[in-house]
Amino acid sequence: MKSLDDLASREETSAKESKLATLKIDLAEKSNKVSELESQLDKVPSSYELNQYQKRFVELDSELAAEFSATQRYFVMYNTLLDQRGFTQKSIDILESVLDSIPDPKYSSSTVKAQFVEKLSNLQQNLDNAKSNYQSILSSQEAKKTGAEAELSKLLELQRAYGSLVKEMRDEMKKHERLTLKIQESTSRNQKQ
Repeated sequence: MKSLDDLASREETSAKESKLATLKIDLAEKSNKVSELESQLDKVPSSYELNQYQKRFVELDSELAAEFSATQRYFVMYNTLLDQRGFTQKSIDILESVLDSIPDPKYSSSTVKAQFVEKLSNLQQNLDNAKSNYQSILSSQEAKKTGAEAELSKLLELQRAYGSLVKEMRDEMKKHERLTLKIQESTSRNQKQ
């Protein structure tokens, strides 16, 4: 009789052990599923994180704009200095050619002196033409500057409008969050009742 009780107890133990093993497997599967769901929830940013991301993007945008404008200023300064160097070099070349072509008054004839005066008058005419060209370039650049200033004022106005819209949107988001919390609280109270 003892062997029958031992055999029944062993069968009952093995049945319980197999049931325990299947429960452990089920528990492991459910734990994996829970960890997957937690990781999926962690991947979705909260509204606070989204606000932080937005603030950081705005900061990065302003830093990038500052760097871009500084780089633009350096390019403009470089181009301006390059133009000034070219004008200075041209002026030096003109002065050197004038100095080289000045005839010696002791040994030159009146035709050489007349040619020198004619060369100087041609040089003066070329300089006047260059001056008028540069003045037209200057006036076109000033027109571009005026247009750019008008565009800048429009863009600044748009930026102000954008800032006010963002502020309104944040206020509305806060209202939405408060209303959502109130709705959740009222639904949880209704469910408890």
